Amino acid sequence: MQIAKPFYAMMEKISPFAVALTLLAGTGNAEDAKITIGTGGKTGVYFRAGEALCDLSDQTATGLRCRAKSSGGSFDNLVKLRSNSINLAIARSDWVAQAVNGIGRFNGAGPDKDLRSLYSLHAEPLNIIARRDSGIRSLDDLKGKRVNFGSWDAPLVQRLLRAKGWESSDFAKVVPATTKKQGKLLCAGEFDAIIYTVGFPSLSIFELTKSCPVRFVDAGDPAINRLVKSSDELSRATIPGGMYRGVDDPVETFGYRASVVTRADIPDAVVYEFVKSTMQDTSKLRSYHPAWHALHPRKMTQDGLVAPLHPGAAKYYRERGWIK
Repeated sequence: MQIAKPFYAMMEKISPFAVALTLLAGTGNAEDAKITIGTGGKTGVYFRAGEALCDLSDQTATGLRCRAKSSGGSFDNLVKLRSNSINLAIARSDWVAQAVNGIGRFNGAGPDKDLRSLYSLHAEPLNIIARRDSGIRSLDDLKGKRVNFGSWDAPLVQRLLRAKGWESSDFAKVVPATTKKQGKLLCAGEFDAIIYTVGFPSLSIFELTKSCPVRFVDAGDPAINRLVKSSDELSRATIPGGMYRGVDDPVETFGYRASVVTRADIPDAVVYEFVKSTMQDTSKLRSYHPAWHALHPRKMTQDGLVAPLHPGAAKYYRERGWIK
């Protein structure tokens, strides 16, 4: 999809984003229910998202009072959600998968069987960026090149490598680098390509595309399609043409999604009212944040959702014909 106006032409005037989300409900209906949304740091996208959702809820929901609360991010939100400190949270889909299955950092706590999904938001995918003079045009062209994966041990990087059957010996050079240094090293000619997991639009990638000519590498090949289909927390994502300088055509990639989750014991009426207030006008929802420009209700009710749908959310989606 080509966005109407090149995003990079507007980025000079856009500051870094922030996003948050949490829900506290005291009664079985939506009257006077307090919603506190666990989000992230105040300079991050999650905090801004929480504020946007609360704004929509306060404008249209009956009796709901919503507040976005800053936090330490996905893991912190899921811990607080489980302990009833909050009742709504924004969390990345891979963290939700860990909580649902009781693995990773949730191994000691065990599976969270009370976790429920409302909907997903923006994508947080792999961005595969190559120098224009590198000769890299497809995913398979990365083999034999100098590639900086950021953190080689990052779960999403490892899943990419396993899906393609790649090992470190398949590349001419693999040296970890912090996100802040990746762009500088690419433009300095230290690497042919970098792989960076971040939502779009990204201010750091925007700055990179101003520094040297680059090409975004499409990751829409059969091995990746099989990987995405085999995992609930993964979904496809499309970086639109015009999003960044020099990127004229849409680029297919994959990764995680930010998702809104709650607990099974939050009353159906409260969840229904909140979901209705934030989802009934998706064009308005998209206008709140550049990262949400491509939100579509059918994808929001399916992509990146690991925990079961909350009955209150499912009721509204059935009414709209988005699910059966």
